[in-house]
Amino acid sequence: MPKPPPAKLRKTSSLLSLSNQEFLFQDTYKHAVLDTRGQLNSLPYFNSKDDTLKRITPQTLSEVLSGKFRDAYDKLEVVDCRFPYEYEGGHIEGALNLNTKEDLEKHFFVNIPTSTRTIVIFHCEYSAQRGPRMALYLRNKDRELNIENYPNLYFPELYIVDGGYRKFYEEFRDFCTPQNYIEMNDNEYLEECKILMSRFCNNFSQRRNKPKGASWPRETHSYRHTSLLTNRRIHAIPARRTELHRGSLLNRLRSN
Repeated sequence: MPKPPPAKLRKTSSLLSLSNQEFLFQDTYKHAVLDTRGQLNSLPYFNSKDDTLKRITPQTLSEVLSGKFRDAYDKLEVVDCRFPYEYEGGHIEGALNLNTKEDLEKHFFVNIPTSTRTIVIFHCEYSAQRGPRMALYLRNKDRELNIENYPNLYFPELYIVDGGYRKFYEEFRDFCTPQNYIEMNDNEYLEECKILMSRFCNNFSQRRNKPKGASWPRETHSYRHTSLLTNRRIHAIPARRTELHRGSLLNRLRSN
C-alpha cells in the first residue's frame, strides 16, 4: 500500500483545489459555502483587523436563536467566556459558561461529534479579550488534531459576537436569563474579579524558554566588547607614537 504524501504537501494541494465561493451582502457582510481557507460559513459575518476570526452582529445572533438558520446546522453552541458571577447575573439563554483551556478541551474534544454540523459562537463582556482568546485556542487545537486532514476541522464554524454580551443585552435582552447584566468590574466582585483575571491571564500566557547557549549573556557580551575596544586603543596608541617619532627624525635630518 503506497504511503500518503506528507502533511505539508497535502495542505498545499488542498489549498490549490479550493475555490472562493462567496458573495457580498451590502458592503460588509459575507455569506459563503467555503471561504478561501476551506472553512464553512452558514451565517452572515464580517472580518476583524485584530485576528482571523469572523464576527457576527447581535442582530445575527438573535436571528440564529430565533431559528432563522436552523437548516444550516445540527447543533448550536453559544460559549459565554465571562466569569461565573457575570454569567450567573445574566446570560444568553442556553449559553455555556467556559473560561479556561481545560473547560474547552473537556467540552469539545472528549467526545467529538464527527458527523454533526456544529456552529460555535463565542462572546465575553465586550468580545475584546476573553472571547477571542478562547475561540482562537479552540481553532488552534482543532488544527492540531486535524494536521493530517487539512483543511478539515471538527468545528469549522467559529464566530465572535461583536460587542459581546453588553451590546447584545442592550438590543435583545428578551433572549437573556435572567434579564440582567453584571459588569466584570462590578464593585461587589472586585476581589473575585482580580483572582479570576489573574488565573485567566496565567492560563493563556505563552512563555518560551530560551535554549541554553543560544546567546552570550549580557554581561559577558559587554565585557568582550569593552575588551575589544581597549585592545584597539592599545594598538592605535603605539602606531600614533611611531608616526610622531618618524616625523621628529625627519625634521632633525632636514635641520642638519
